[in-house]
Amino acid sequence: MLDERRLRALYNVQIYKTQILRGLNKKVKPRDLQESDLLSKEIRAPVQDLRRKFKTNWLGSYIIKTILLGGAVPLIDMNGEE
Repeated sequence: MLDERRLRALYNVQIYKTQILRGLNKKVKPRDLQESDLLSKEIRAPVQDLRRKFKTNWLGSYIIKTILLGGAVPLIDMNGEE
């Protein structure tokens, strides 16, 4: 009896998570990248700030040089440096 309740609770949690993800994914608009598109680069490393202030999560403006197989994209900054 207790195992059935646990399984039912687990099943309800899984249904809830799929409904939440479905709702969030409705808002995502896929975008195809093309050469010479302008974009910002995300900073993935945690930002250490001694003053305990928030820092930006994005770096400058970059231009897409080419699109390689597998989705890799070399970037060029506004000065022409890779």
